[in-house]
Amino acid sequence: STFLRGDNAWASAGGGKVGQVVTAHFTTAASFSSSSTNTFVDLGITLAITPTATSSKIFIMSTTHIAENTSGTMHIRLLRDSSVINLGTSLGGSQLGSMTGWRDETGTMYSHALVNKTNHYLDSPSSTSELTYKLQGTLGASYSGTYYIGRSTDDTDADFGPRWPSNLTAWEILA
Repeated sequence: STFLRGDNAWASAGGGKVGQVVTAHFTTAASFSSSSTNTFVDLGITLAITPTATSSKIFIMSTTHIAENTSGTMHIRLLRDSSVINLGTSLGGSQLGSMTGWRDETGTMYSHALVNKTNHYLDSPSSTSELTYKLQGTLGASYSGTYYIGRSTDDTDADFGPRWPSNLTAWEILA
């Protein structure tokens, strides 16, 4: 098999090496309201990285733990500085493009549950300036409610009341 080559042909092809890794670990619980609007708000999950070459790619991985107090659809998107990236294409005028989302079909998600949303994206920023990556969210124009980052809707001080961290990590992949 060509995948089992022992002559280091893959390593000598150049590129693909990790130049640096930056991670942001968020342990603070937060809540955000969304009131019948398609406006996205910052989730407070952000990091900055400065690529060493314009040919570098930035591999972004996000893990977010979210709960909501409504049966609305939660949309999450990724931004590099002020540009939305890793965006699903909107199919119509009212549909929201986002990188991930979910809806609790029962309308009453267990009050001590958190949903784990993980996503990754390989960005080609063509820059050696500092780049800021961040996550934003909304429930969209059809729903109103509160969503919670890093905690459940019923944030009870008990062994069944979870508080989980969220993470955003960037790897610079050298060309």
